Amino acid sequence: MVEAIKKAALGTEQTIKAAAGVSQHICKDSKLEAKWSEFFVQVLIYTLICSFTFFLLWPLAHIRFLKWKYSKTIISGKRMNFEAKVSELYVKWIIWILLGTITFGIHTLLFLPVRYQQWHTSKLTLEGETGVSQFTGGVIEFFFTRMAAWVVSIFFFPIGLGIRQSMLTNFIYANRTVSGKEFKLHATGMGFMGMWAFWALLSVLSFGIWTFLALERAQWNFIVACTEIK
Repeated sequence: MVEAIKKAALGTEQTIKAAAGVSQHICKDSKLEAKWSEFFVQVLIYTLICSFTFFLLWPLAHIRFLKWKYSKTIISGKRMNFEAKVSELYVKWIIWILLGTITFGIHTLLFLPVRYQQWHTSKLTLEGETGVSQFTGGVIEFFFTRMAAWVVSIFFFPIGLGIRQSMLTNFIYANRTVSGKEFKLHATGMGFMGMWAFWALLSVLSFGIWTFLALERAQWNFIVACTEIK
């Protein structure tokens, strides 16, 4: 019975990918080497650490998860790595909180997303490459992209979530270089919409269980599978 459900779900996913124009853009040398159960355990550990410490250990949990996730990510045959110190993120985190407080949230709303992406990207590397990793997106451009993405996701929920993810991911990729290499995302807005429609269907049929167990991994797996080095 379980195998039959898995086969049916896989068949439906492949049909949606084909209809959304995703299948032909799957990059064979890009993949996620983490099973559903492994990803769920890591997300659960992340959540528990943050919850039981009232987010006091968020920097520790965040870096731990990112190191694991990128160690399982391969783009165009090259494994990614994430190298960051917990102490460094703690300092930045405290500074971000203070700046957000004294500016009445303006820094958090406008500048923090870019500052975070700059820090995040600077810690990424590609196996065998020695170039610079940097994020060059502007504060104003990123702000309006995020606002537009949120409006779309609200008014066209749930498929609007696919458009939102497409807008944000494309903006980040267009302004990010890792070890001197640029990434190209082949998934279109239609592709993201098709996959989100499929994920929403799975969530409804499983009474939300699928969302809790597998959505995080499904999103990252889809993005990785549609990404290649330019």
